[in-house]
Amino acid sequence: MNVDLRPSTSRMIEESPAANEACAFVEWLRTERYTDYTIDCHIRRLLFVMPRLSPGSSPPVLREADLVTVFGRERHPRSRFLTFAGTRRVYTRYLRAQGRLVPEPRPPSEDLVRRYDQYLTEVRGLSVSARTHHNITLRKLLAHALSPGRSLQKLSRDDLERFILERSREISRHSLQHEVAHLRAFVRYAHDAGLVRERLDGLDTPRTYRDRATAESAALDDRVAAATIDRPHQSRRLARPVHFASDRLLRAAPERGGRATP
Repeated sequence: MNVDLRPSTSRMIEESPAANEACAFVEWLRTERYTDYTIDCHIRRLLFVMPRLSPGSSPPVLREADLVTVFGRERHPRSRFLTFAGTRRVYTRYLRAQGRLVPEPRPPSEDLVRRYDQYLTEVRGLSVSARTHHNITLRKLLAHALSPGRSLQKLSRDDLERFILERSREISRHSLQHEVAHLRAFVRYAHDAGLVRERLDGLDTPRTYRDRATAESAALDDRVAAATIDRPHQSRRLARPVHFASDRLLRAAPERGGRATP
């Protein structure tokens, strides 16, 4: 190997049952133009988890879910979790390039995501970046609202409100604005395509102004406050109620980048 590894890393490779796999991974990293130091770090992490991934000496054939599970056990401290996640992503690319990554079965919802992405491209003409954010929100909604065996036809306003309430605890109010806009666009598409029974696109959107709540938002504000009152460990930013603007103000705002006037 034409890679400058630390002596301890070289010993780890020599003493490991997966020495051949480690050497092949090193060569692949070198051809991908990784630096020697980065290669050294990736190899040490891979050899640390390899006994749990594949205890034998033959080249492993793995599923991505197995990689996520094994590498994900290194969770503390946070910096360790991030570095092991980086090695997992690189090793996943390596296995895919070698034809040794078992493809995961596509969930049925992916066909819906693909058709919606095609609609966003051909009908709405959105950019790649915008479509990516729409699709991320859609996947989160489907994972949250559609349990196995449940049809999209049964999607209800309560499902959407619960999803928005949950997301309000995880992201900022400004980010939640965008996600609600993504949800509104999708449920409008789903109704027009006959995928849901009733129109659900009359969603309120969170206002970015902290001191401007409307009467229509009071009930939802109470639910958000109740959901966060027993979570003192959360940051104050996450525990603040989210205020929602009325449908009338929303529809008066321009489609792109508009600001509703009070």
